[in-house]
Amino acid sequence: GEEEIGGMKAYKIESVSKEPNYFYSRIINWVAKDSFLIIRRDYYSPNQSLWKRQLFENMIVINGAVVPLRIRMLDFQHDTSTELIFTEIDSDIELPDEIFVPEQLKYSLDCPVWQKVCYPTANKNKQ
Repeated sequence: GEEEIGGMKAYKIESVSKEPNYFYSRIINWVAKDSFLIIRRDYYSPNQSLWKRQLFENMIVINGAVVPLRIRMLDFQHDTSTELIFTEIDSDIELPDEIFVPEQLKYSLDCPVWQKVCYPTANKNKQ
């Protein structure tokens, strides 16, 4: 269906698990009609109660791509939340194919690309 979320027109898309004991019984996505980006996602527990809500906010355009600067996850069952705020975004970064090979994932943090992302303060001190 279609709904308005935070003043934005959105498509409402519901995905239902075929597995009765799957972690989430269903997930509902609200996708912005103008950009086709997810702006909200609700996760339901196996007993059909709203468990978590993920919000994608503060959208900006970087090199022609719309990206959220803030992503929040609200956990209604545990009354907790997690917030990601992006203060710096790099695009067009060369990522070596080998970091995506499953056997190499355990070594991926040693890759210079991830060193810069995961330990930015340590890398700035080395300069």
